[in-house]
Amino acid sequence: MSSRKVSGKSMVRFYLNQISKQLADSGCTGGCDWPMYAAAFKALLADLKKAYRSTSECKIENWSREGIYRFLNQNEQTNLMHHYKQLVAKLYFDANELSPVKTNLGPIVYHCNYCSSTASLRQFSAPDTRASRLAYICDGGCDAHVGFHKGDRMPLGTLADAPLRRYRQSNLQLLKSYEETNKISRKAAYELVAAEMKMALHQVKIARLDYRQSVELEKVLLKLAR
Repeated sequence: MSSRKVSGKSMVRFYLNQISKQLADSGCTGGCDWPMYAAAFKALLADLKKAYRSTSECKIENWSREGIYRFLNQNEQTNLMHHYKQLVAKLYFDANELSPVKTNLGPIVYHCNYCSSTASLRQFSAPDTRASRLAYICDGGCDAHVGFHKGDRMPLGTLADAPLRRYRQSNLQLLKSYEETNKISRKAAYELVAAEMKMALHQVKIARLDYRQSVELEKVLLKLAR
């Protein structure tokens, strides 16, 4: 049993290495959130195992590209993890093509979590003081928006209205201050935060937290800074 577990973990690491290389070969050598890719791929494998336990379909290597896309899209979802599952599946199959291919990464069609409209990666328009800057902006005009990763053009997190944006900016300054004072990396700081908030590492990014979670994060950062 233990040997099968080690073999399974080794296979996942092999797949993730393939996916990472495919990202780089597609022109994304930075400006992406690797923990989210890794979490999405592991979640996809877990979904298959749960849905097709003890059958050949429980392993991704037994699926076709089209079959996995159908599996992912059988339930309409708009959260960020679903989009990462779709992208990581694309990277997985592209990495296994006989001839090298370049994966088409973002932008994606996202959804506003305030008004249920779509959100597009586009420029703010005049007379907005942010005119010419790019962000995922609500197409319904509710002023919610969020930044993006320059490498793969995926959203940093959920769209935010003005009060939540202020909280996120404040928490970012608290986080930077904590890192500088303690001379630790962003990853190490997030690991401490994740432990305090009892959340997975990929979930605690500032742009992924809602208002309630942002309030909790502020308390955690102030506690850590004492």
